Amino acid sequence: MKEKKRKNKWQFQILIVFIISLIGIGFWSSLKEKNELKNSKITIGTITEIEERFQRGFFVQYEFIVNGKKYSENQKLTIKKESIKIGDKFEINYSENNPEYNNLDFEKRVME
Repeated sequence: MKEKKRKNKWQFQILIVFIISLIGIGFWSSLKEKNELKNSKITIGTITEIEERFQRGFFVQYEFIVNGKKYSENQKLTIKKESIKIGDKFEINYSENNPEYNNLDFEKRVME
């Protein structure tokens, strides 16, 4: 019986270490992206899709081009869904070092 308790305790400790590691990696990744965007550049992005994700709300997919390369990203919709449509253009803040770190600014719509 004692051996089984030790085994369960050991498995529980491994699980806790694993969960803490995942949280740490997520936190580090978020900080890295925020630091990359501190000295960001601006380009124009186009909404290509609006989708509803079950129990998570609406998300938009957008595309933008930097140095001839097209990037496609998703972001949670933070304004009313009715106020945007596919083809709308917004400013995109992106990292000059790594454009995969980017953020669509819903407050800065680009009118053509």
